[in-house]
Amino acid sequence: MHFGGFMEKSDMEFASGKSNTRKEWIDSMISDSRKRKLERQKNLEESVELTMNLDAKWKDMLTSLSGSGFYTKKVKTLEDEEKKKDSYDMLMRELVFEPKKAKASDRLKTDEEIIKEEKDKLQKLEKERLARMEGAMELEDAEDEIKDEGGDSEEGGSEEEDSEEDGSENQDERRGRLFRFGRR
Repeated sequence: MHFGGFMEKSDMEFASGKSNTRKEWIDSMISDSRKRKLERQKNLEESVELTMNLDAKWKDMLTSLSGSGFYTKKVKTLEDEEKKKDSYDMLMRELVFEPKKAKASDRLKTDEEIIKEEKDKLQKLEKERLARMEGAMELEDAEDEIKDEGGDSEEGGSEEEDSEEDGSENQDERRGRLFRFGRR
């Protein structure tokens, strides 16, 4: 079995001297990677230089054609555009000088954070709904008080008023009372 990772050669080959030692192999990997990086950078510089040369030749060709009477309007518009900042040239300069680094984005939320936010949102909405319902129930209770005051009640109030004054009535009792009286 081989659990050593990325190495393809056995430890016996390294120990016997048939191949490079592990350190030599790692050093060769690093040097190869540096060579590839330098080649990429050199290719990029060459492509930028070739693009600049091509642009210069194109402008020279247009000016030579404008001297013979062709494309004079084109040359004038090109000169005006050149005075303005040419978006292509600006983009090329940005690509040449801009470092190749990834830009940070907003952090993604974990499943737990998403679930917690959703739970908090639902709890808030439920509290608001209950508050609205209590507000509607208080109006209904006030109407009931007015009706009860004109009635035959000896205590001067109903059981509902007494429990509200004590603060002992909870939401479930109120819901049950509303359901019994046919209000939903």
